[in-house]
Order: sequence, then structure tokens, then C-alpha cells
Amino acid sequence: MNAELIAHGYSNALSGIFGGLQNYMAYSNSVIYSKSNGKGKASSLGIVAVSAAIFVYGPTMASYVPRCMAGTLLLHVGIDLFIEGVVESYHDYDRLEYSGIWLITVVMITFGMDAALVAGIIAALSTYAVQSITYQYPIRGAMTAARLRSSAWNRSFEAQEILMDKMKGRQRIYVIQMQGHIFFGNVTTMTDEIKRKLKEKCNADDKPIVVILDFSRVLGIDSSAAQTIAKLKDSILTKYGIELVLFVTGQADGFPCSYDLSRKVHDNSVVSATSKRLLEPKDALLLEEFDQDHIVVEIDSSLERNFDSRSSIRVRALSIESKNTPSRVCQTLDDALVFAEDVLVAIQDPDLLQRDVNESCRNGRRARSVESAGQMMEERGAKLFLETLCPGATPEDIAHLFSLLSREKYRLGEVI
Repeated sequence: MNAELIAHGYSNALSGIFGGLQNYMAYSNSVIYSKSNGKGKASSLGIVAVSAAIFVYGPTMASYVPRCMAGTLLLHVGIDLFIEGVVESYHDYDRLEYSGIWLITVVMITFGMDAALVAGIIAALSTYAVQSITYQYPIRGAMTAARLRSSAWNRSFEAQEILMDKMKGRQRIYVIQMQGHIFFGNVTTMTDEIKRKLKEKCNADDKPIVVILDFSRVLGIDSSAAQTIAKLKDSILTKYGIELVLFVTGQADGFPCSYDLSRKVHDNSVVSATSKRLLEPKDALLLEEFDQDHIVVEIDSSLERNFDSRSSIRVRALSIESKNTPSRVCQTLDDALVFAEDVLVAIQDPDLLQRDVNESCRNGRRARSVESAGQMMEERGAKLFLETLCPGATPEDIAHLFSLLSREKYRLGEVI
């Protein structure tokens, strides 16, 4: 869609230079093109050729096209767009935003396109105003990770002891969660409050080792606020002596802003890591399950002897990571907690973390093997059932019928 918008921009510019008419893009045409498996330059050039032919011979060709065909196509596209924009988007928006979608739909059906555009503008402004007023204070809360638990529950007893320790465990992970819209009007309040909280922790002799800034509940960030957040990272690392800052975006495509904040807060400009853990398994048998591109980190056993427990995390823990960086971008809060816990364990005993990662990988392989075997048995049973229903069908027919099925799970007591 972005490439199509850019192409239409160039075409309008060229048309304006030579005194031509403006071009326009209809989303319905893009939907038809996509669902017709249109892709690549060949499909685009074919559309250009057909459009040129219609421009010349359109009136003559239109007389041979049945009116019902055009009506059927419009009906199909209309239903498809309604399902995509209204039905399937139910879980993507909150109640206020979703009510705005229905307002635009009803106004368009009742009063037409122009009135729907006005309704859309009013709905967008009202939604932004209400959401901004609801979350005027950008910080939702702050707590240590002693009250939180990551999904890495199967750590060894020694690792659990480290993480439960008040001086070197989860108590040294500080989580600050943001909310609502962050813009130029409240970003100063947010940064000042974060600095105040960190200063209080440092003055109380409870300085965190890892700070997690969670933006998963943030609805939007403007460019000026994003630049301020990027500068905040440097201030946290230098002024307050925090060793590692983790940013949680809450979504796969990064922070909810047009500014490339993910790369600004990630020192090495590598946002997507091959692993969510600090280390990769280095056992030869375990590595058979990993791609050749993965970097296996060897840990120097003398690391523990050369540095005492108060040495910098950049030397003790991040030196065993393939990319030495005091900040990292994570998609979920759980990813950040797992990584932070790995760092705390690595500070005390890097070899212990490596053993935990190896054991976790072994358990994961066993679970995948059991799940794969169960799915194979289900698949075989389903095909036998189809063979019973269709006694004259060939194996190819059974395979085709099976490909049309989808696996669903139901819990005890659910109504189907």
C-alpha cells in the first residue's frame, strides 16, 4: 500500500507538470488487485496495458459487459471491505475507537461520503481528546521485579536463589510503566518523574542494575516526545549509573510513532535479536536445532575470578553477549524480564546461566517432540475419518480435503 501511494504521488506530480488531470487511488481497487493474487511488475504492467485499452476502446467494450457483473463486483467488494473494516477490526481498537468506526459507517450509509468524512474527523479528534484527558499523567506505575515473574520459570535452584536475593536479585530490576498518549505537553512531566524516582532509589542505597521502561500501554508518541525519550536513555545510563536500560514496545512493529525510536534507543541499531535470552545454547547436540547464522557465545570461566561482585555489568554480563550494548528493545514485558533476569544471573555466575539455557533448550526440544508426535497422530486419524466418509476418493483427494480443514481447540464445558 505504501508503494502504491508513492507511485500515485509521482504520477500526480508528473500530471501536474504537463497540465494533466489529477490521479486518485481507490482502496477497493487495491483490494481487488491483492485478492486476485496480483504482485510484481508483470501484474502492474498488465493493469497499465488494460487501462490504456479501456481508455481508448472503453465505451465500445462497456456495451458488451453485463450490468449484473458490475453490480456483483461492487457488492462483493463492499461486503469484503465491511468485514475487514468493521467486523475483523473489533479486537484491534478499544470501545471508543470502535464506536467511531460505526459512526462513520452509519453516517456514510445515511448521508453519503462527504458527511462521513466530516464524521470521521470529528470522531478522530474526539477520541484523541478523550484518551489524552483520561491518561493525563503519563506514568501508570513503578515497581521492582520482586513482584513480577517472567515466563522463564524453569531455572535451576541456584539461579532462583540469586534472583530471590534482595541485594542481587529481582529487587535490582526497576520497572516503570507508561500509559496513554505521550506528546510534547506531558513528556517533560514523564522524564522528570522518572529521574525523580531513580534519584530516590539511588539515595536510598537501592540503585537498580536494570531499568525497564514499559511502553506497551502507550497509545501514541509524537516526534518531539520520541526524541526526548531517546535523550532520556543517555541520561539514565550516565547520570544515574544504571547499567542496562530495556525498552518495551508492546507490539512487533516498534513504538507507536513515526519517529524511528527503536533504533535511537538501541545502541547497535539492531532491533530484532535472534534470541530473547542473553546467551545461546552452546552444547553441540543442542545447536543442531539452530540455524548456522546464530552466534554461539563462549564464556570465559576466568571471568568470575577476575571481577568481584560489584564490577560493572558491561564487563561481567554484557561482555559475554555478541553485541555489547547498555540498552535493548523488547517486544513484551515478559521478554524484558527474561533478559534482565539472565543478566542478574550472569553477573554472579555466567556458567550457571549457560547451563540453565542449555537445560531450557533441552526441555523445549522434548516438548516440541511430544507435540509434533501428537499432531501427527491427529492428522492420521483425521485422514482415516475422511477415507471412511469418502470411500472412492484417491489419496490426493483426501490430502486436498484435509488441507481445507483447520485445527481448533475447545476446553471442557465450552459450547460449540
